[in-house]
Amino acid sequence: MLVTIESYSKSMSGNWSVTFLSPYGQGEAEWRGQPPTLGQQYSVELELPQPLAWGQEITPASDPTPAVGTEEDGHFMVALVEQVDEDGCVTVRVGSSIVLLETTGMATVVGGYIRVRFDRLILFDTGL
Repeated sequence: MLVTIESYSKSMSGNWSVTFLSPYGQGEAEWRGQPPTLGQQYSVELELPQPLAWGQEITPASDPTPAVGTEEDGHFMVALVEQVDEDGCVTVRVGSSIVLLETTGMATVVGGYIRVRFDRLILFDTGL
């Protein structure tokens, strides 16, 4: 996904935190890679490092518009389910970007849009 860095700071743990703008919305995330440059556009991979439960953090989307953003109680994305594996790994698409999710519980059908709520989002600079 292409993102533009709007602000950044170093956290107490020594990691970079960024506010970013993408074609799918504005969000906040942890940053991995070389320190970001304000206003620079980067190609990034998105990682949600925690398992997510169907029916809790993952629900059917009321609006099938791809999105990434931040809310009062965390972060969210709206994505299209592309593939569901037996081990709970789910491949979703946010616009043109692929994201892998580790899930628990009963999965929805492939081809449906889901809304995912999560606490942590990590962006990895791909260097492309």
